[in-house]
Amino acid sequence: MSPEQVRGRDVTTASDVFCLGAVLAYAATGRMPFDTPLGNAHAVMFRIAEEDADLSGLSGPLYEVIAACLEKDPERRPDVDTLVARTEGEIPGTWLPGQVLAQLGRQAVQLLDSERPESGTDGAPLEGPGAVPGPPDHPPTVSPTVSLRPPEPTPNQVPAPNLVPTARQGAPYGHSAVWGQAPPSPYQPLPPYRMPEAPPPEEARPIRLLGTLTWVMLLVLLAWSAVSILFRFFLDGELSREPDDWPLATHPDYASLKDSSQLVDGFGGVLFVCTVVLWLSWFRRARRNAAAFEPGRVRYSPAMALAVWFIPICNFFMPKQIANDVWAVTRAEPPEWLHGVRYPPRRGLVNGWWSTWLVGFYFGLFLLPSWHGEATIDRAEGLVSVQIISGFVTLPAIIVAAVFVARLTTLQEKRLRGGS
Repeated sequence: MSPEQVRGRDVTTASDVFCLGAVLAYAATGRMPFDTPLGNAHAVMFRIAEEDADLSGLSGPLYEVIAACLEKDPERRPDVDTLVARTEGEIPGTWLPGQVLAQLGRQAVQLLDSERPESGTDGAPLEGPGAVPGPPDHPPTVSPTVSLRPPEPTPNQVPAPNLVPTARQGAPYGHSAVWGQAPPSPYQPLPPYRMPEAPPPEEARPIRLLGTLTWVMLLVLLAWSAVSILFRFFLDGELSREPDDWPLATHPDYASLKDSSQLVDGFGGVLFVCTVVLWLSWFRRARRNAAAFEPGRVRYSPAMALAVWFIPICNFFMPKQIANDVWAVTRAEPPEWLHGVRYPPRRGLVNGWWSTWLVGFYFGLFLLPSWHGEATIDRAEGLVSVQIISGFVTLPAIIVAAVFVARLTTLQEKRLRGGS
């Protein structure tokens, strides 16, 4: 995997050149150039994207070719024609690791022993009724550059990767002494690896009913907010009839005003909870539909589309990121960056909804305290005045949210029907 593939950028033939460099480094050194002690996949991808390759043990032209292939910048890697031109001549040096050469040497000795069964371990001919005649007595032709004597085993020597040693049986070197039989390998391969099954693709589902219920509930919440503002104007007038420095509990209409306020606030709380439930259900459905329209374009999972609203700090930007992706995919817009070209996104409604929501969320916090919990009439009047201002600020947030829900629902229904 090349650095640009790890970062999710466009993949070109330069990525194949990077992978070729990794294969050559493994063949020449016997280890992965970006391997980690624990083999953690995330650590390996971080090393691929940020750190230099481990090319210790290489030198000369071979090192230069592999280092050029493993450049982080795709533009600095050689193309295929340049690689062919640089590798036309013979590159000096050892191409195979020592463990692989040692294994080839042992197999060569086993092959020669199987071709000369008439000789024992000391070179004397085999005798007795169980002796098997061998081929014509002539020495095999051996290249002078290949050593048939296996190297001495070292304490740290391990078998080749993905091979499990098996018990040796029979004649010396673990094979029968019958001439003409291929010596069995002392290792057997592991069972083939099976890739885990991919999860089923997302399926787009109708969203009109859920979207309609959501924006209608937002309009009901808007109507309650207007009524709440009018009630607070009335409450402020009633409180101002008495001296400001009086204790609040001494107001003649304190009990009735408190009961009316609790009734209005309780009804508003029920409307708010219903709106939040419908909003989250609609938002999750819109995210799942967008993932079905263009898989891989929407950030985060459907579960995170709900959780991000309740995670501190994250709920100030992550829902907006999901909404940006859902809006772009639903409108069939290209990615913001495609083949090095930037396509400016068109999401004015999304930006307006998010801006008014942030402001409304901040001022909505002032609606939580209760005026009847203050000590004096003056302090209660001040809190009611602040809540009137906060109520006016939250009205645009509710209106823009309802427009956003209605518009996105209509666009997704058109997409579901095959329209543009």
